Amino acid sequence: MKSLIKKVLPQSVIKKLIKLKEKNLSPELRRARTIGLNSKQYKEFILDENAALNTHELFIFGAMKKTKFLKESKAFLMESIFDDAYQLEKINISRDQHCKIIDIGANVGAFAIAARTHFPRATIHCYEPHPSLEEFLKLQAYAVGAKYYMEGVGFEEGFFASDEMQNEILQSESVKIMDFTKKGDIKISSLKTVIERIGGYVDILKLDCEGSEWNILKDKDALKKVNYLTVEFHRISPDKSFDIYDRSIDIHKKAKETISSLGFTILVERYHSVDAGIILAQRNIN
Repeated sequence: MKSLIKKVLPQSVIKKLIKLKEKNLSPELRRARTIGLNSKQYKEFILDENAALNTHELFIFGAMKKTKFLKESKAFLMESIFDDAYQLEKINISRDQHCKIIDIGANVGAFAIAARTHFPRATIHCYEPHPSLEEFLKLQAYAVGAKYYMEGVGFEEGFFASDEMQNEILQSESVKIMDFTKKGDIKISSLKTVIERIGGYVDILKLDCEGSEWNILKDKDALKKVNYLTVEFHRISPDKSFDIYDRSIDIHKKAKETISSLGFTILVERYHSVDAGIILAQRNIN
């Protein structure tokens, strides 16, 4: 039947029918299809607590690619891909454009997969400071054609440690918090260095780095080289200026004021709780 339709209907009509069909899908299912999951597989993924562990291949960049995840990666995949938490669909960049994307707080590479499905011609650099995640990030970076660095990012270069006590509060083995007040063996590159590595300009800078965003957002000069900024902000600061217990700080207001003061217009605000949220912003055109 499909072959008969192709023979009878012009290609332009077939494309319109496909678009109409996809338009009627839920946004989550439509996004799931970009990595090769049909309706049944998507529902099974949602219901299976071990879905990420059982996912070994995804349809990335036009072909099936081997992938590998931790059990808790399910939440990251749902957040980055199915929910479009970082608001990639709201970014006004053509799929045909060769854009530059930096992913800070790459974890196992879920955002990199989402970025590749939205921007097939993008150059993508991923940064993740915790060595235990390299075996996972390496495979996902290869699958999407991204370059990865096992480094953290901050305002200054150096070697620092992670805060294991705060990590226990988050109850996540793959999410650790930097402590820029304590020297260690985790390499930190400055935002300036990170931007220079990708060519001196960034179309999309994604920050989801468990409090390190506040340190990175201090670099006003480097941020002038960024067009779109998508940030998950937290009530945690790696220099101990405030933490998850400091309820006197309106973290949503602080995030908006900080990003606006850097010369960005806020396009989307999404709040998870009183402790965290996501903001998409675009640099103001002078």
